[in-house]
Amino acid sequence: MSESKKVLEVVEAFMKEMCDWESKFFEEKMKLVDEGKGTSDCNKKYKDLLGSIFLRYSIRDGRTWARLELLGSSSPAMYDPLRDQVSEPEIIAGKAYVEVQQVEGFESKFRFGLVCVDGEWKIKRKDTFRNGKWEKSSL
Repeated sequence: MSESKKVLEVVEAFMKEMCDWESKFFEEKMKLVDEGKGTSDCNKKYKDLLGSIFLRYSIRDGRTWARLELLGSSSPAMYDPLRDQVSEPEIIAGKAYVEVQQVEGFESKFRFGLVCVDGEWKIKRKDTFRNGKWEKSSL
């Protein structure tokens, strides 16, 4: 399998798991809120699930992993590999970059920076395109 295909598989699998995570978290948390119930147990459950997704697909970094401290979800979900346009990877000197254009919702544009660690591609950073330039953002 080509390195480009490996990179795309990682990005698309990450996006799918994140879409599932965010959709379930949003639904469960909103149900609790609508019922006037507390959400701390829900938050803990989904923080743990998010941490396991991050461990599987990315390299730990304070800024990149900030979402673990500021749990958030929305509808539609931030990532959706079936909805969003995912570019072919650009691989340069052991680093890969994949741009993603949302086609619904906020229509944000972001890119993942990946590195190969022990033969596996991992997300090292995410940048969001704002005000004409790329800015580091959280996963």
